[in-house]
Amino acid sequence: MKKKDYYTMKDVVKMAEICKNTIINWEKSGCIKVRRDPLFNYRVWNLEEIQELKKLKKQGRGK
Repeated sequence: MKKKDYYTMKDVVKMAEICKNTIINWEKSGCIKVRRDPLFNYRVWNLEEIQELKKLKKQGRGK
């Protein structure tokens, strides 16, 4: 996967190996804050934010 400025949910699920529903649940519970694309309202992340999601996964937040 080539480096981009922003990654979509599909990209993040693949890169971080976290279930889409887990990410949505983390967002709803306030565990993470997710930015949205202003034009289409898609959730978007940068590489640093993806690394933070991976750390949360390691801490067992998604279980």
